[in-house]
Amino acid sequence: MKYKIDRNRETTLDKARYINKILKTNSNVKYTVLGILKDVNKIYPEKRYIIEFLESKNIKITTIRSIKNGKIKDTGDAIKIGDSFLSFGYGKYRVIDEKINLRKGSPFGMKYLIEFDEYNDIKYVKWCDKKEVLNGSIKNPFYPKRYGVGCIGELNSKKNIKIYGIWNEILKRCYDSKSKRYKTYGGSGVKVCDRWLNYSNFYNDYILIKNYDPNKRQDLDKDILQKEIPKNKQVYSPETCILISPQENGREMAERTRQKYFIMQNGTKTFIRNNKSKICQEFNISLYGVNKCFKGEFSNYKGWRFRNLTDAEIKLYKENNNKEIKFDNPL
Repeated sequence: MKYKIDRNRETTLDKARYINKILKTNSNVKYTVLGILKDVNKIYPEKRYIIEFLESKNIKITTIRSIKNGKIKDTGDAIKIGDSFLSFGYGKYRVIDEKINLRKGSPFGMKYLIEFDEYNDIKYVKWCDKKEVLNGSIKNPFYPKRYGVGCIGELNSKKNIKIYGIWNEILKRCYDSKSKRYKTYGGSGVKVCDRWLNYSNFYNDYILIKNYDPNKRQDLDKDILQKEIPKNKQVYSPETCILISPQENGREMAERTRQKYFIMQNGTKTFIRNNKSKICQEFNISLYGVNKCFKGEFSNYKGWRFRNLTDAEIKLYKENNNKEIKFDNPL
């Protein structure tokens, strides 16, 4: 019989006077000695014996002293390759391999290689001891624990608390319906790209964003590079986000939320306005429907179609003393 050890070598079992004999513990639990671990005295001076309990099929490492005095405990049912378990909050996993742990400074015993179900295109694997396998305390860093979509990945969330806080906040506003900002972000269709659902990827990309300065306070902005994209199609991603100062972000937000000139058309009727509330009163239409058109969720509302004017069109409109003019690109 052969067993794998931590140093990626194999060790065989020697013969001894106890080998293949059926013995009993103090509590009358039967077991048999499979053999002696070779070369173990290079790590520990005392020989170590491999035993197998007859009923549970558990394998355990022990000493000759324990064999003689019978102070050996069966730790329960044996774990077999292929067995499946449910972790505490991180999904299912199964045992795919086993080995005897001979690492100096660690307790002797069996180690099990477990594999979690696939999450975020990754099947996470880890070596664990028997206690961890049975009690389900193993954590899968790729399990979507944050708001049902985000995972930590390979990095520790304490790698950079500040960047982790930014990542957590954009997930919260986009996917936590209880968040105060959800209505403006996730509720309006804003999403986070698949790559950034993994904190490790987010961290690695964030420190490479242009103008990144760990010594300055900076805001992650998605709107500047997506000005012409309807809000319900906007996304947080490496390609659509930049870092700006809080002052720049405030100015940009004020400019973005300020009512801009827009063109509205219903059949042959075409008007240019810059106040949504007033046109709702003027034409007896709902602000709800108008906003849905601007977000791209409605193609029209009660026959009216809308779009914002470009900077060039606004300039042309103002140069004509705010008179109705024809554009090359109407609705």
